[in-house]
Amino acid sequence: MFKDKLLAFLFLVSASSALADEPPAHVNVRATDAEVDEFLASIISDSPSGPKNTEAHPSGLVFDYWKASTADLDAWTDVDLKFQKKSEPAASEGSIEFDLYLKLDRETFTIRHSLAVDPVLRNGIRSKFQPGRAILTIEGANGTGVRVVIPGVSPASEERGLLLCMVDFNWPSGDRSSTDTQQMLQPSFSIVAAKYGGTASGEGSFTAGRIAGSADLNIATSEGINNIDKHSDHSFALNPNVSVTLPKEVQSAPVAISGPGALGGGFYSRLEMHGPTGYRRISELYESLTVRKVDVELAKLEALGLTYPIAGGQIVYPNSCYIALREHKRIDNYDKVAFPAE
Repeated sequence: MFKDKLLAFLFLVSASSALADEPPAHVNVRATDAEVDEFLASIISDSPSGPKNTEAHPSGLVFDYWKASTADLDAWTDVDLKFQKKSEPAASEGSIEFDLYLKLDRETFTIRHSLAVDPVLRNGIRSKFQPGRAILTIEGANGTGVRVVIPGVSPASEERGLLLCMVDFNWPSGDRSSTDTQQMLQPSFSIVAAKYGGTASGEGSFTAGRIAGSADLNIATSEGINNIDKHSDHSFALNPNVSVTLPKEVQSAPVAISGPGALGGGFYSRLEMHGPTGYRRISELYESLTVRKVDVELAKLEALGLTYPIAGGQIVYPNSCYIALREHKRIDNYDKVAFPAE
């Protein structure tokens, strides 16, 4: 799935290079439904996902040629989600809305809830991922509560995510949907807008020798992130050097959401360095943050500990859940192909 998305993008890059055009500025980085479902299953089973990065390890002459090269790629993505009471039209006066900000990296996650009762959570907290699963409860005004499942993580994997379940702490189990008692309560809030942000950077250099070599670096953004003035760099020299740094926290305008499909934003970086003797190194970085509504059976919600006791012995159940999945994949490949004429 991930490979298919990369192959499609590389085809675009190759085609544009062949036509001497500027590389494309946008690429689809959203995780597939299958990837989101796989991550949800790992949360439910409390089995952290394993490594998915693929990296070739050079040896012999290939290692000797590239051992002094530089191939640094980095990126991060965040999103600000706007939730609205489902029964209220967007323009209705006094409609209940709240914003939920998310940022996930390899070690930590940041979450901020605009209507949280706790002022610390209104300002935002940053916390470390742990080996074991944990739950964060956010009590929100006007029925905007959220219970967050923080999955245990594997040090070998770059995949990170959260399960976010909307909870109205004043809505007990007796108000569950009568049409399907094995599912969650009828959704009270849904995502109506999203604003993605983040930044990416890259740098590549090597010594070609007595004959010039080439280096090409391209950083593409998802369509949810604004166009940028410079997203590529090319060098043809004895010591090729390329560098691209996007403006800090490049952001999109809020995008209205009208359907239940997945949201996604992020960056794709590709660095290609090619020596005159044919040795070539291609380094890629795929960074994305996907948010998608998911259905979770009542029994699994209970097994996850997402039900919440309130006064009088009643139980509050989540009414809708979302997966926030961050994928950060680095791929390095080495080969030897004829050096093209400049």
